[in-house]
Amino acid sequence: MARTATIRMPLRWRDIDELGHVNQSVYHELLEDGRGALFEPLIEELGGFDFVLARVELDYRREVRHA
Repeated sequence: MARTATIRMPLRWRDIDELGHVNQSVYHELLEDGRGALFEPLIEELGGFDFVLARVELDYRREVRHA
């Protein structure tokens, strides 16, 4: 069974570049927070587990603005 997790992550001032876009490096931080939210129940349920994140690939489809 697939698991999903939904969390709200407010953008910080430092996440936005001078043009008002979310900086590309911030996406990796947001993904890390999302992984934490997804794995937290599993860690509690299983008492922990080992994993290695070997690769992250992002395809940027459109800009994200603070507004």
